[in-house]
Amino acid sequence: MREGKTNTRKLALSAILCAFSVLLIFLGSVIDVMDLTAAMLASILIAVVLIEAGGNWPWLTYAAVSVLSFLLIPNKLPAVIFILTGYYPIIKQRLERLNPFVSYLLKLLVFNVLMTVFLFICSSFFPGVDLLLIPSLSRGANIAIAYALGNAVFVLYDFALSKLITYYIFVLRDRLRIERK
Repeated sequence: MREGKTNTRKLALSAILCAFSVLLIFLGSVIDVMDLTAAMLASILIAVVLIEAGGNWPWLTYAAVSVLSFLLIPNKLPAVIFILTGYYPIIKQRLERLNPFVSYLLKLLVFNVLMTVFLFICSSFFPGVDLLLIPSLSRGANIAIAYALGNAVFVLYDFALSKLITYYIFVLRDRLRIERK
């Protein structure tokens, strides 16, 4: 009987955070400059599901948010950003079990592969998205700048995500009184 109650709580938590994530991504689509921020905030909620529910729940929540945001949100770019980055907290946990140098190297490799996929998707399916950061420079120079800025933002995001997860575990978790696994 206890297992059913626990799964019900995990399902409820996942569903609530899924709905909140879709709402964040929707807000990111309404406010154009918030698309990346909304996707990153939604991915933080996946980290909460990972901490509180564990198992397959974070993957299921990620999949539900991805499908719902892609189907329901008219501006698909924030949904695509979430689809490409929303699972990062799940793999971050696994990568951080490795040697710190190897871990960061793999994190950067994953990010750069995703950035390449994202740039390809943007140039192929979102013709309205201008990838030229500085119009006076060549396309190759703009792409190099985009990778440099993207990696810098990723390192900051990874650091901030670690700090937010730590803050959640040691401060917010007890205040919110979420039942543990």
